[in-house]
Amino acid sequence: MSYLIKKLFVCFVLCFSLIRAYAQECGCTDPRAINYEPNATVNDGSCTYPYTIVTPYFSTALPTLLNGSSGLMFFDEMLFTHNDHDDQSLFQIDSTDGHIIEQLYFSGIPFQDVEDCDHDSLYVYLGDTGNNSFGNRTDLHFLRILKSSLQSDNPIIDTLWFSYVDQVDFLSCPDNTTDFDCEAFIVVGDSIYLFTKQWTTQHTALYALPKTPGTHVAQRKSEFAVNGLVTSACYIPENQQIVLCGYSTIMQPFVVLLYDYHGTDFFSGNKRKISLNLSFHQVEAIAHRGAYHFYLTNEYISQFGVSLAAKFHKLDLSAYLMPIDPDGLSENKEGLSFEMYPNPTKDLLYFSGLQMVSGSYEIFNEMGQLMQSGQWEQGLTEICLPSLPGGIHYLRVNSDGKSGTKRFIVE
Repeated sequence: MSYLIKKLFVCFVLCFSLIRAYAQECGCTDPRAINYEPNATVNDGSCTYPYTIVTPYFSTALPTLLNGSSGLMFFDEMLFTHNDHDDQSLFQIDSTDGHIIEQLYFSGIPFQDVEDCDHDSLYVYLGDTGNNSFGNRTDLHFLRILKSSLQSDNPIIDTLWFSYVDQVDFLSCPDNTTDFDCEAFIVVGDSIYLFTKQWTTQHTALYALPKTPGTHVAQRKSEFAVNGLVTSACYIPENQQIVLCGYSTIMQPFVVLLYDYHGTDFFSGNKRKISLNLSFHQVEAIAHRGAYHFYLTNEYISQFGVSLAAKFHKLDLSAYLMPIDPDGLSENKEGLSFEMYPNPTKDLLYFSGLQMVSGSYEIFNEMGQLMQSGQWEQGLTEICLPSLPGGIHYLRVNSDGKSGTKRFIVE
């Protein structure tokens, strides 16, 4: 073999080894998901989740002055909301029970349909972006208010005008049929990101525009089939997570958790939809306090002979957003090996292939919390699950210094 051929062969082997060493496997990387793939190293956004419903741990009626509460934001230990009609006010409310602390009135600033709010380190942003009546507004805009002037007699306010890059038809359409309505946005980095409320398809599209005063064209980035109407959004910077809220056509409210996405393509990662145990509540606003606790409001509605007051809610999503240790609970490939069925299950787990004289077992939920434990005796072939809630769980068996872990779902 000539020197040149030997050199090429060595280079080929080296390159092949490097490719194998750095090869990445795409798949679902979220241990909470039904289709979690332990070997996946790149999240491809394919994760699916069991049906989940969460009940707020606190709810109370809002003052009638806030019957149209449509946006929430929390900063400097202050919670603010606003109505979605031509009320030229921002209200500071108490975060314990939602009562009004102060009403800030912006004289001479017309509010047509302010649907959401957010803030950065210097400014408060109010989104006059509601467009559901005819879908033909040409005056969509954000009001940017300097935080340090917010409670002064003469607040400093700029305007950010915008249009959608793909809206070419401004003819009026029937109520609640347009794709160019927007009730949710977040401010991240140097941009404002809009999540539209597509009435007919029940999708939401993501648009972006600069957060500086002037006239802008909102650029379309992606779309998500949320199967509902998105009404508000908040961004948790410490974990780079986004939570949307909204409701279905039958007035079933929900939240959507967006995380582990790529860059600012917020729909490229995990998209977990969770129902709220608040039937017939038109949830319109969400804000976060810390990384896992959230405030929500629903506006007053009167439909189909049913009237429901505007309310203020508190929600704990730590069980779904808090980081978990996938290595600690993922199915191990060494140690004790066994088969487990049925999966999903309701109240019983059966086993085969596990040769244990004695030992112990533990069942953890997806947060790593111990839910059930017991001793394992020779000949045991089933475990009763009398009180496990629905969702993802992990069974770990231990014997003679070895262990084996299997993942299962309770319906």
